[in-house]
Amino acid sequence: MTLDPAGGSAVSAEWRVQIHTDLEAVYTLWDELYAAMPDAGPFALWDYAAIWWRHYGKAFRLYVIVVLHNGQPCALLPLMYHGHVLRWLAAPKSDYVTPLFSAAADRSHVFAVFAEHLRGIPWAVLDLHYLYPDLAQHFIDAMRGVWYRVDDRMACPYIAVNGRSWQDYWTAKPAKTHKEMRELNNRLARNHLIAQVTTIAEPDRIAALFPALEMLHERRQQTRSGHGAFAGDSGAFFLEVCRAYAAKG
Repeated sequence: MTLDPAGGSAVSAEWRVQIHTDLEAVYTLWDELYAAMPDAGPFALWDYAAIWWRHYGKAFRLYVIVVLHNGQPCALLPLMYHGHVLRWLAAPKSDYVTPLFSAAADRSHVFAVFAEHLRGIPWAVLDLHYLYPDLAQHFIDAMRGVWYRVDDRMACPYIAVNGRSWQDYWTAKPAKTHKEMRELNNRLARNHLIAQVTTIAEPDRIAALFPALEMLHERRQQTRSGHGAFAGDSGAFFLEVCRAYAAKG
């Protein structure tokens, strides 16, 4: 379903907003905007949002904001309602996320349009966890006058390799990390084990080896409190994500 399909609610003569409540309706636009943002990261893909929605979306209501400038879509902000809380779509489970912008988008104006629209709709809490810090600050500045709280305790382990190989990334790590890995490899060697990093790109091969990853993670969690990343339906969710990403290359 698309609200205001005739062009969206007017913010000004040049700027309009459309609201979508169906992920399929924004697939093409989402993919185009993502392609225009090489640094968007894997959790900004439409595929990730769609898989998350299939597994966890029953308790939520989609609210995807599309901004149009002179009739042309130039930005997309994927949100969802949970009661009176308006929050980022497909979170938790993700790491860093971002709104999507076209290459020609005037981002300062787009944030102002996002803010004006958000001020005019009902919500008790606007939860934008997982945003990159600079993007979060843009929202804070645009929503001036609205009380907010910053939580910087949440770590996002997503690694932005920026085109580097794994070996390039590893070489750039500090000496302390290399020392820790040497000590770990020595402990493994004493137990006649060898540590090896392998990249698997075939979806079926990923599915065949995934139970081993779940087992290793479960054993690691036995020494810690709380639930592991693969508890409940999470294993099936992450497997579907891995297979989908491998299929996309």
